[in-house]
Amino acid sequence: MHKLIEDNYSIGKVTKIEKHCGGCINDNYVVTTADKRYFWRAYNTKRSQEDIAFEHSLLCYLQEIQFSHSSPLVYTKAQQTYIYDNDRYYALFGFLNDRVVYNWDEDCSLAHLESAALLQARYHQAVHEWNPVHPRKISWEAFFDKLRQKIVEKRSYNTLLTPHRKHLIAQTNHTSCFLKSIAKLSLPKIVIHGDYHPENVMFNGEKATAVLDFDWCIFFYRIFDVALAMFYFCCSWSDHTLCSKKCEAYLKNYENILTLSPEEHQVLDDFFIVARLYLLKWLLDDYDRLSTQQQIKYLEHFCHFH
Repeated sequence: MHKLIEDNYSIGKVTKIEKHCGGCINDNYVVTTADKRYFWRAYNTKRSQEDIAFEHSLLCYLQEIQFSHSSPLVYTKAQQTYIYDNDRYYALFGFLNDRVVYNWDEDCSLAHLESAALLQARYHQAVHEWNPVHPRKISWEAFFDKLRQKIVEKRSYNTLLTPHRKHLIAQTNHTSCFLKSIAKLSLPKIVIHGDYHPENVMFNGEKATAVLDFDWCIFFYRIFDVALAMFYFCCSWSDHTLCSKKCEAYLKNYENILTLSPEEHQVLDDFFIVARLYLLKWLLDDYDRLSTQQQIKYLEHFCHFH
C-alpha cells in the first residue's frame, strides 16, 4: 500500500499507514508522511466507477465553492481523484483533525443534534445551485420491488421479521404510491448526502464542523435528506420512537439557515417512513455481513419504529 500511494501521489515518503476504525462499508486508513496526515479510502468492491465518479464530482464542487465542512480530495499525479488497482478503487483525502464522537447507532446529545442540523442546512445551501450533468438517482419502483422480495424471501432474518411482514409490505406499497403521487408538487430537489447520521459528522466541542462519507449521495428531494437525518438523530434507540423535543430542535436549527417550504412540512411524516424503508433495505441487503448483535439491534429498531 505504501508503494501504491507513493507511486500515484506527490505527497513524499509514506512513513506510516494505520487502519482507521470508522465506517462499515469501505476500508479506511490514516496515512502519515514526514509532515502531514491523510485519509486513505479503499472503496468497497461493490462500488461502481460511476458512483465514485459522481461522489467525487460533488466533493470537487464543494472544494470549488470553498465549502469548508468536507474533507478535500487529493489529486493524483495524473490529476485524477481516484485510482484503480487490483480490482479496487482508492482515493486520498485531506485529514480532518476534529472528532467523530458517536457511532451511527447511538443517541445524540441535544447540543450536538442542534449543531448538526445547522451543518446539514449549510450543506444543502451550498449545493442548491449545483446541477450535475449525470446525477445519480434511485429507481424507486425497482427499489420497492426488491424490498418486497427481501421481506418475503426465506432468509436468516425471517424469525425476527415475520411478525412485521404484513405491515411492512402494506407500508412499502403505500410509500411507493406516495412517491408517485407527490411528483406534481414543487418539492425542491438537490444532491442530498443520503446518509447524514451522527457517525458522519465531526465535532469540535459541541460544534459540528465537518460532514463525512458522501457514498450515498443522490439527486432527490431535499426533505428526504432532512427526514432521514432526523430519523438518525431524533429517534431513540431504546424505544424506537421519534423524540418530539429533538425533532423540534432539529427543525428549528435547520430553518435558522434554510426555510423548508409548506409542502415540505406537509410531507415530512411520510418521508420518515421512506427513510425507515430505505434503511431497512440496506439492512436486509447487508444482513449477513453484520454481527448477530447488530442484526438483532437494527431489525428491532427499523421494525418497531413508530
